[in-house]
Amino acid sequence: MSKGSVGGLLRRAKAIGLTWAVACELYRGFRKKVDATMRQVHRAGEKVFVDYSGTKLSYFDRELGERVEVEFFVAVLGASNYTYAEATRSQKVADFCASTARAFEYFGGVPEIVVPDQLRAAVKGPEKLELASAFILASPIPTKSPR
Repeated sequence: MSKGSVGGLLRRAKAIGLTWAVACELYRGFRKKVDATMRQVHRAGEKVFVDYSGTKLSYFDRELGERVEVEFFVAVLGASNYTYAEATRSQKVADFCASTARAFEYFGGVPEIVVPDQLRAAVKGPEKLELASAFILASPIPTKSPR
């Protein structure tokens, strides 16, 4: 429930004759009874959540004599929270796909669904996704059973 809807609820309670203090007390009692968290149930091997952290990391390159900023890629399996992370030079599609492939190698398999979180590398403009074609090219081709 958003802050605005809480205010609306309390205003309606006041309109029917409850004092502000009583309305707040009733609401606090209601909040104790209702679990407002969202639980997600994941099947093993179903999903991997992938994203870059918002904060850039850096290291000092002795050959260049300067600090180099890097992106921090993270992949997390939904059911187990098993995590893979690495630093990459950029968030470009090639780096993202390579990082995702290394995450799959680390996990020892490929989940059914890859869930990116607002991945900038995949969006080239309104309704134009570049990542889908890159993943389709990297997808294994189903094979027929030998006869």
